Amino acid sequence: MPLALAVTACGGAETRRIAPTVMIDEIELVGVRHFSHDALLGHLHLGEDSWVPFSAEFPFDEAWLPMNMRRIEALYRSAGYPEARVLGIDVHPDGDDEVDLTIRVEEGERVRVQSLTFDWQDAAEVSPDERKVVEGAAALKPEGGFDVGALNDSVGSLRQALRGLGHPLARVTTEAEVYEDAHRAEVRLRVTAGPRAVVGSLRFEGLVDVPQERCFRETDFALGMLDTPGVEDRVERAMSGMDVFRWVTVKPADRVENGKVDLIVQVAEAHPQTLRIGAGFTFEANRWEERAAVDYTHTNLFGDLTRLDLTVHGGWAELPDPFDPNAHGPMLEIAPAFSRKGLLEPYLTWSLTPAFEVNIEEGYQFWSPTGRLGVSRWFAGQYKLALSQNVRYVEFFNVDPTLDAEDSLLGRDFRDPYFLSYLEFQADAFFTDNLLAPENGVSVGLTYDVAGGVLQGDFDHHKVVANSRAWWRPFERLKFAAKAETGMIFLYGDEPAVPFDRKLYLGGADMARGWGQRRLSPKLDDIPIGGLTSVLAMVQAMARVAGPVWLVAFADLGDVQPGEAQYVFGDWNYSAGPGLRVDTPLGLVRLDVGFRLNAPGQYPDEPTWAAHFGLGEAF
Repeated sequence: MPLALAVTACGGAETRRIAPTVMIDEIELVGVRHFSHDALLGHLHLGEDSWVPFSAEFPFDEAWLPMNMRRIEALYRSAGYPEARVLGIDVHPDGDDEVDLTIRVEEGERVRVQSLTFDWQDAAEVSPDERKVVEGAAALKPEGGFDVGALNDSVGSLRQALRGLGHPLARVTTEAEVYEDAHRAEVRLRVTAGPRAVVGSLRFEGLVDVPQERCFRETDFALGMLDTPGVEDRVERAMSGMDVFRWVTVKPADRVENGKVDLIVQVAEAHPQTLRIGAGFTFEANRWEERAAVDYTHTNLFGDLTRLDLTVHGGWAELPDPFDPNAHGPMLEIAPAFSRKGLLEPYLTWSLTPAFEVNIEEGYQFWSPTGRLGVSRWFAGQYKLALSQNVRYVEFFNVDPTLDAEDSLLGRDFRDPYFLSYLEFQADAFFTDNLLAPENGVSVGLTYDVAGGVLQGDFDHHKVVANSRAWWRPFERLKFAAKAETGMIFLYGDEPAVPFDRKLYLGGADMARGWGQRRLSPKLDDIPIGGLTSVLAMVQAMARVAGPVWLVAFADLGDVQPGEAQYVFGDWNYSAGPGLRVDTPLGLVRLDVGFRLNAPGQYPDEPTWAAHFGLGEAF
């Protein structure tokens, strides 16, 4: 039996018959100028239905209308509109199961701040110039509109400004006289700066197995510095960067003695061992993979914060796909990585990574033991330098005759087996809001390898790769990212060559997405053999449509040339396309489909599009 609801619009009674499950479709605001549409609805128990999947639904309930009217008027009152009134909420049936609402508001005249006075209780503690800076942080302004939220923000912003000057005990209170009939307000902010203080000592609470001296080594930079939120944040980030705590917080100082404070760092240790087991698959335009993964981590192996990261990944790959595999074979990677901080110098991080790999690429398969001994150091929390010695032994099997022939055009670049020894230098600078998951900022990096020569091995060459990345999130639902990179290889010495599998390649989920994996490359009988010069540029926009779901639009540029420092602008390849991102407990799942926008002519037989599915982001 149909359910009849009597709906009364404020300002006149009218009875309408509406279907049992009635949803709110659209809400129109009339007379609302101070608040945006979304800001006003965000304070109500009302909202608009959306076509976007998984978005919130808003059923219509007549009983909520008076309550929402009161909420609107209270919101306006807090914003300095004491005479604001809701004239009515009109209900307009839209079919059998939806209604539209019209909210009619009369805002009235706003209360203005007639006077804003700062009453310094201990002005001698703060210089006149510093007082101007602190007072300028107030959200309320003379002759501006009065707002309770801005008044509260002013109290917090003044205290934070004083804390930023090294006054940990700063206090701010407020008095406001509001004359609604006259539409004016008189505001007084009483400021007590308190003594200026530096960090005199560090104390740690909650340590169990983590050595205290290691914590002190990470945070002793704070000693003697003004006690400011920035210093406390650096201490928290330094402790969190040890990766052995569930959470870290610095307790605010509650007293100052002789111009010094005791900085108390409270922590909760995480379990040192973690084990993750998973399975998955990825597909590229010319390669499918099915694999299982085991990742084991011990963050305090010998009780001295020696870290072990053990990676064991195994699976099977089919080229180009499992339905028509021209080539297929096993994949296996075993890589235990040991790292420890503090040898020779407190801030040096040493690492040792022996590894073993079996894999397949177009035209060959290989097995390879490798080793890496490295050292790195951070400077000022945003600059990183690293140096490592690397060795790599590779033996090929199931090699295509085109590559294996004695008269192969690869010449010195193909040796089976081969031994490579190279020194690698890395320099990175991060100007981002977060090192692990940046959303705003830029980073730049340079990697330089020198192989052979006095380091021995079968190949003598230099390899340089420079890159820059940028992130920008102007709105909560919109993100941009960009990446630019170029690589060059230069030959030298008695063995001027580079292993063809270690040359420069583009194409795939992370590089030039209009191409299959490693397909943007010089070729030998359709087998990619890499080049000595590469250029890459990528840009993408991400918009969140609902919950964990993001839509993506991207454009990429890429090229690989066989010669040294060979940049041919007319050969650059452009591609663009849509993508999809979904945040899941396993990580970010992504799907990109890239379409080539031009055909310079050097690879006429390549497909004009490529699809890529996998985990993680390209930036």
